[in-house]
Amino acid sequence: MDDPDVNVERQRLAKLLVAYEAQEKELAEAREKIKTLEKALEEKETMVETLKGVIEGRDREVRDLEIKLAALEKEHSKCDPRLREMEEEVRRANERFTKLYAIAEEMEAELKEARKRIEERDRWFKDNIDIIKMMVRAIEEREAMITPMEEAPSVKEVQTVGGD
Repeated sequence: MDDPDVNVERQRLAKLLVAYEAQEKELAEAREKIKTLEKALEEKETMVETLKGVIEGRDREVRDLEIKLAALEKEHSKCDPRLREMEEEVRRANERFTKLYAIAEEMEAELKEARKRIEERDRWFKDNIDIIKMMVRAIEEREAMITPMEEAPSVKEVQTVGGD
């Protein structure tokens, strides 16, 4: 017959094993999420670089338009309608630039947040990996303790064999 303490220990081990398996599952999910976030991060970094290129292009375009505007001011009396048209183009370009810049800043903030979360997850895992390893070792040691007990002959069996 099993000792009540052995049953209690088995129940504890079973609970620890379930908790360990849940931790492993969470860890696997966290790693998968990290991979997904890293991929998204790379995509966002690429997008940010692309947007920076677009912004630089828009900056050059705005500077070019400002130079043209200065030249047109000299000929203002002859080219007033054309001047108004160019001013409208500059205004729209500036609006687009402002929108693109706001998007780039927002993406940069999201990128920082994603990096921060990844670092926090990595830190948690590094902080807790030893505990998880210790739990595994403790379970294995306990299992090793239990296994020889189950395989050893009982006192009754020893007396029967010795008494014959």
